[in-house]
Amino acid sequence: MLLPPSAIKATGAVNVPESFVIAGAMTIDAPKDGEDRLPSLHIEAYSGGELRLKGVPYPVVVDLAGLEAAGDRLPVLKDHEVGSTVGHTERVTIDRQGYTVTADGVVSGTGAAAKEVLATGANGFPWQASIQAVMRAPGKLTPRGRSVRVNGRTFEGPVVVASKALLREITVTGLGADIGGTSTTIAATSDSGDESMDFLKWLEAKGIDGDTLTDAVKAGLQIAYDAEVKASAGAAKDDDSTDAGTITAGGDGGSDPVNEYRQAMAAEAGRVAAITSLHREHYGGTLLEIEAKAIGEGWSSEKAELEFLRAARPKGPAIHSTESAITDGQVLQAAACQALSIDGIDEQFEAKTLEAADKEFRHSMGLQELLMICAQANGWTGRHRPIRSTARLREVLQYAFPPVIQAAGEFSGHSLASNVLSSTINKSLLPAYNAVESVWREIATIGTVSDFKTWTRYRMFGDAEFKPLSPGGEIQHGTLDAESYTINIDTFGRMYGLQRKDIINDDLGALSTLGARLGRGAALKINKDFWTAFLDNSAFFTTARGNLLEGTTYALTANDPIAAMDKAVQKFLDMKDPDDNPMAIQPAKVLFPTALRGSALDLLQSTEVRTGGGSSKTRVATRNRYANAYTPICSAYLGSAQAISGYSDTAWYLLANSMDVPLIEVAFLNGQQQPVIESAEADFNVLGILYRGYGDFGVKMHEYRGGVKVTGVAAAQ
Repeated sequence: MLLPPSAIKATGAVNVPESFVIAGAMTIDAPKDGEDRLPSLHIEAYSGGELRLKGVPYPVVVDLAGLEAAGDRLPVLKDHEVGSTVGHTERVTIDRQGYTVTADGVVSGTGAAAKEVLATGANGFPWQASIQAVMRAPGKLTPRGRSVRVNGRTFEGPVVVASKALLREITVTGLGADIGGTSTTIAATSDSGDESMDFLKWLEAKGIDGDTLTDAVKAGLQIAYDAEVKASAGAAKDDDSTDAGTITAGGDGGSDPVNEYRQAMAAEAGRVAAITSLHREHYGGTLLEIEAKAIGEGWSSEKAELEFLRAARPKGPAIHSTESAITDGQVLQAAACQALSIDGIDEQFEAKTLEAADKEFRHSMGLQELLMICAQANGWTGRHRPIRSTARLREVLQYAFPPVIQAAGEFSGHSLASNVLSSTINKSLLPAYNAVESVWREIATIGTVSDFKTWTRYRMFGDAEFKPLSPGGEIQHGTLDAESYTINIDTFGRMYGLQRKDIINDDLGALSTLGARLGRGAALKINKDFWTAFLDNSAFFTTARGNLLEGTTYALTANDPIAAMDKAVQKFLDMKDPDDNPMAIQPAKVLFPTALRGSALDLLQSTEVRTGGGSSKTRVATRNRYANAYTPICSAYLGSAQAISGYSDTAWYLLANSMDVPLIEVAFLNGQQQPVIESAEADFNVLGILYRGYGDFGVKMHEYRGGVKVTGVAAAQ
């Protein structure tokens, strides 16, 4: 018999979060005067060391041998916000010899997010880069007292090794997770070349080699240098004989410069600690700016405390009458999200934005109030009173959604109302989008295309074997056109309306309902198209190709499922590439319908198999060789419950890892996987607001050598 999972001892597998963020240093190099290029990005994401992940009690090391990137061209966003485009990468490098992960790209965005990153970076703001990784296999725990060698170095237990992961998103953030004290520097053009030289001379006078310093230490010394310059300038006012531009290092010549440096840094550390502790005590929306100024200009803790207290004094409301309005789109979005109790908004908005929204609206913003504020931003002068009549509603909507010159069929996406409402729905959309089954991600490779043309993909097999050099020393050319397939994408979407009664009822919750409906609808469409393509596989899995196994003997519900799995594994391993070489790829996953869930989990998770009994004297092995050997994957779309053409309650599949052999591909336009949401005032004959969600994707079966299908039934005659 097969023992249940509850009877199994720990196997060393550790659940690592499905998605986690690796944060590292980033450099943005702005073009100098006269240079015709975009600002470039360079991200040093990971150096093969230990990470601390939320929810995992031990350090985690990502094995670079099993790390892949979703592509070279990945979008670079700001704070993971869809629509807040900063730029894109042009190359993602996973160096499995030097054990580093880096990415290079450009700031190609033209909107507010890209401009903010460049402007604040030039002012010294320490942006960081976060790269999102998706787990493809459970982590393996090395216990205390043992060691494991990963990424060219030895780690002492306890430590978890993540052997399979996929990089698929990069974002610019002000608060990335810390890895070994990494920081961000932004290199931009500057007119202060002489000042930089003075700083280097100051370091040299102190006996310090500036080329050997880390960015963090150099930044601390820069503060000390600026403070000393300021002190020297102040002394010059009292003593005309002193040159205000001269900074004396080493005192009277007999002191120790290294000791002076230590004493200065100790005093500086104490001053900074005092200021930051005051900041925590008197925290407010603008106090981060005061803290930076206090540290940079060398304020005393007493002066800093006074400025903090002044900034924390209560102020009058931003709206002094019902006729004025906050027109900051971020504040309005935050207020709407607070009123709808959307989860995770603390991570999506700055603290000062949430504070302003809470102070003005107290978590009670209504739909009518939001529309009237947006209408006022466009010149409406009406009074803030409840909307009861159709005429008043039409007037407010016309101002909230002003007419814009646009192509046929295109919404006006530039008004404050459009942006705020669409962004709020987007934040309601994601939970519903992610709640729908996404098994397709486990077995598909996810690709990116840049337009709607037909794209050609080349398979990894075929004419790949290295050949001896010709007598002249030339390397022979390989060919790609023999093993290829094509894929193209299309646009899919749905439109809903926010009706007149929802607005008159002041029902802001209708936005959340619409968001959830659009999110679920998008996820259902991707699933439907994916599984329709996958199950239309009668010509994909065939006896001639060697990837089809038929017969009731090989059903997972058979008396001997171990033998069935043995045969399927043999089929998989016996497949050959087009040059008649062994595939030499191992299976990694077992895909099955809901009808086989119990049998499949028993086979793949139980540690013992026992047969016989009674007077039988046959000796049998009691260890299940397939326990935890392959990842079990169950989909509701495979069986009769969904009735997609080609469904089966008996068929199951043994598949390779999608990063090793891409069995099927899902491609998205510019890597945009989540639907785009837009809003506008409805046509004249429909009083209300229209919302539409749409996405661009395509699905295509790829490499038939990536799996074996087991029908579980007798072959058709």
